[in-house]
Amino acid sequence: MRRASKVWIGIGLALLAVGGVLYFVFFLRAMQHVPGDPARVGSAPVRLAEPGINIWASRRPSEPAGCVVTGPSGTPVELTRFAGKDNYTTDSGTWYLVYRSAAEVPAGSYTVSCSGGDPAIVYAAGPRDYISDFLRLIALAIASAVVPGLAGVAIIAVTLIRHRRRPPGS
Repeated sequence: MRRASKVWIGIGLALLAVGGVLYFVFFLRAMQHVPGDPARVGSAPVRLAEPGINIWASRRPSEPAGCVVTGPSGTPVELTRFAGKDNYTTDSGTWYLVYRSAAEVPAGSYTVSCSGGDPAIVYAAGPRDYISDFLRLIALAIASAVVPGLAGVAIIAVTLIRHRRRPPGS
């Protein structure tokens, strides 16, 4: 095998290794954002490690309760009603997004209370954009493995095919 062929095979193997390392890094970061149970509203202050806040309901309410969020300094946090269909399922059930902070609020402890609406619905709070971060990182993990991996396999395959077609001694 010629020296140039060995270089191309080395490049292909390096791309495979880079894809594996990037996948591992993004996968570990995604696992830090795995959606867990949000903190139930009313029992204790909600502690957020990341900026922003979402209010979730245990069932999709026809008319959600009025929720009030107070920040660490006692200032109210402006909420906007979420009109989409964002939900996720945990061990404790399915949660439906009903409100989110209008702007990113800093991490910290927040007092959340919800009143009115259907009393059978449980409300909970969690970090803003928590599911989208998780899904984005999973997509990055997959793409970071597939793109360099395919490029590495293609380079190795083309190099080996070209090497096999050459007559001996050339």
